Amino acid sequence: MVLELSSEEAAKDLRFIKSKQVSEIDSIKNKINKNEQKRIAEEAWYQSLSPLKRFFRSSPKPS
Repeated sequence: MVLELSSEEAAKDLRFIKSKQVSEIDSIKNKINKNEQKRIAEEAWYQSLSPLKRFFRSSPKPS
């Protein structure tokens, strides 16, 4: 079986694949940014707690 593909079709397919990969990368970057913003917000909230509350919040969790 021989698959014939014109250079135009091959270029079109490669552009589609590249576009899909760029879209997936952008999606992953957005997820990373959202998680980073959430982490920053949680850290700011934790720092705003009184020292006593921080002491109880930071106690090790049972395994």
